Amino acid sequence: MKNIFKLFTLLSVLAVTACSSTGDTEGSLTPEVASEPTQTEVQVSSVERDALATTVFYFDFNSDNISAEDRATLVYHADKLKGSTDLSIRLEGHASEEGTREYNLALGERRADAVAMFLMANGVARSQIEVVSYGEEQPAVVGSTQDALSKNRRVEIK
Repeated sequence: MKNIFKLFTLLSVLAVTACSSTGDTEGSLTPEVASEPTQTEVQVSSVERDALATTVFYFDFNSDNISAEDRATLVYHADKLKGSTDLSIRLEGHASEEGTREYNLALGERRADAVAMFLMANGVARSQIEVVSYGEEQPAVVGSTQDALSKNRRVEIK
């Protein structure tokens, strides 16, 4: 049932992504020359820049589900990667200290794999993605408070 839900979510995201095409020529590396960018073009560039600057994605306790907000951000990363096949990334999966070392390594890998699958569903080649899990071994924040634990449940794009 969980795999069916993931497949449905993935297909929904793909449908939304396909319907939101801007009509730009795919693969064009040279922007069209315009005298002045419109306000909308400036906002889109700012949104894209902010999205690409986001390289850490957080997860709920014991979950490998990507949030809707993170999916939207990951679409920008996918577009950047599929437009530049010479670029590659490493997805580093992490977990909080809750659970055994082995479980947390597996959970970190499931999280990184979820991000990898999303990127590939959005056109990124598998050869551009490396997946690594650190489990609980490299915490972003040391401590056992809920805030610290939540910041350690993450995938980082490197």
